[in-house]
Amino acid sequence: MSRIVLLGPSLRLPEAADVIGVPFEVASDSALSARFANASPLARLIGDFEDKKVQAHALARRLLADEPELRGVRQLGIFEEVVIRELQRGFHLLHLHDRLLANGIDECVFAEPANFGSELATLAQMLGDKLRVTTAGPRRNSAASSLKRSWRRLRASGLATSALRMELHQLAERIDPYHRRHVLRRKKQQWRHNDIWFYTTARTFTNIGLLYEPYFACSLRFLVESPLTGGKPLQEIGRPYVSLYDFADNEFVPSASELRTARDLIERHLMNVAVPGSEELLRDLLVRGAFFQDFLGRHLPHGLFVARVFEHWLDAAQPAALVVGNPVFEGPALALAQQRGIPTLVLQHGVLGDFCQFVDPPADHYVVRGAFWRDFLAPPVRPRALVLNPPELDPATPQQSGSRRSILFLTSPYSMQEFWNEADLDDILRSLVATAASERVELVIRVHPLEQVAEYRVRLEALFGKKLDGVDVTFSQGSGLHSVLSRAAVAVTYSSTVFLDCIKLGVPIVSFDWHHFSYKRQIKEHGVFHFAQTLAHLRELLADALRGSLQGYRGTIEAFLAKSSAEEIGAGLDQAIRGTGPKPFEISADAATSDRRHSLGEAAAIGSRVAEL
Repeated sequence: MSRIVLLGPSLRLPEAADVIGVPFEVASDSALSARFANASPLARLIGDFEDKKVQAHALARRLLADEPELRGVRQLGIFEEVVIRELQRGFHLLHLHDRLLANGIDECVFAEPANFGSELATLAQMLGDKLRVTTAGPRRNSAASSLKRSWRRLRASGLATSALRMELHQLAERIDPYHRRHVLRRKKQQWRHNDIWFYTTARTFTNIGLLYEPYFACSLRFLVESPLTGGKPLQEIGRPYVSLYDFADNEFVPSASELRTARDLIERHLMNVAVPGSEELLRDLLVRGAFFQDFLGRHLPHGLFVARVFEHWLDAAQPAALVVGNPVFEGPALALAQQRGIPTLVLQHGVLGDFCQFVDPPADHYVVRGAFWRDFLAPPVRPRALVLNPPELDPATPQQSGSRRSILFLTSPYSMQEFWNEADLDDILRSLVATAASERVELVIRVHPLEQVAEYRVRLEALFGKKLDGVDVTFSQGSGLHSVLSRAAVAVTYSSTVFLDCIKLGVPIVSFDWHHFSYKRQIKEHGVFHFAQTLAHLRELLADALRGSLQGYRGTIEAFLAKSSAEEIGAGLDQAIRGTGPKPFEISADAATSDRRHSLGEAAAIGSRVAEL
């Protein structure tokens, strides 16, 4: 029998191994692949992402079917996307376990501590310890890891006051999850009955609400979970909003006995679902896992609490409709509103998430920006989807390729992806810099909002030192997207929404075929991206683009951003609301004018900010 060592983020090999596993998405001609030429790649270790996702969805649907409602809400069902994700991990783990044993490997060593390693050890134990799983080095301390992540975020922000405020806010959420502190700043009621309300839990969700607001029959009334997230864009434009916790009361906090009963009901429901042998094992792994334990300890108590808060809000506000920018943490509000026959709408706030193709949220309509996104939704949702895209007042037009002589690289945070390794980023940067140097063109690195420009400066200096002196490298972040796109001969991206702007401007788009992302299969069918098969192929595609022989997407953008007129959008939203409610609603004469409301021009400006996120 033999041993496999699975590499960790630092790529150190701590001990001898019969087989080496590389659990990361890297190109076949990467430096890592060359260093460990005979290593088992990720796909062979854990199986196909799409296959496991489909299996996970089927099991999640069985487990969550007929879940008991608690305070009117299927509390675990709200997190169906997360349940699918966790079950998908389970299917990957089972694939890894069975494949190792089938290949005569009876010991698996994780070179560095990893959640995947501890979960595989648990699974192996449940299966009778035929596979021995160990981890080299000390186990991670979760509290210390949390503090380190907090410090990294603060340091990356340059110790900005806003970042410090956010860290303190997150600490307060842990200490006071029921927002008893809010009683100190509760405001006087500022709403009427029959308003259309927009509930927001994030900045991007608020922005999409503002973008669509001019097309509703009246101005939106914003209900905000946190002033530091969903409330931020409203503060920036001097727009009033209502805090969710204005409707909170200490009486809504679940008692210890109610929590015990709720936890017991959900656990008993899951354990009583009849599933076949291997899936029973994965169900048990889910229940033992970190997510479910966190759900029982944190999300369930808060879910019970906010269910009462939302009921109080519904009683007090009597909304004409509820609109949201995402259906997860907004799920309790959507479910309770639907039970009362109040029309509910979800607005697409960006690229649809990976599990939107499976989940059927408690919403009457899902407003998407193009037929491509409608077709990505789960089959039961598509008939309820409305393709309504706010028009651009000053649409971009393609420029002559001869005037574009730069390579644009749109970054993505590696730390947020479990199977990404920064050695892959180094390989990509080497290819980009090498091409920029040989072709004597500018390389523009457009840094993701969750990353820092300084991190890329340091990385490039470490990779190239003084060799970079002769290469024209520019950094971009925040505003100025149109400026860098207008001079780009090619855009290199993982899966950024900026691909839509590239289509408008006729910029060829290159992505990495060794990376998985949610809508990859569908975008391939449309031929929008040129997928680099290897790093060498990446350099070839870049050179072709700079010489004018790599074509941009020649199809219509309407599949992604439909040509909807203002009249069509207004009529569609109006019909969605009026046609769903139990009776026609009437808007008071001053409802459309008494609040500050955005014009179409202001909405277009908001739309450009949404695109740059």
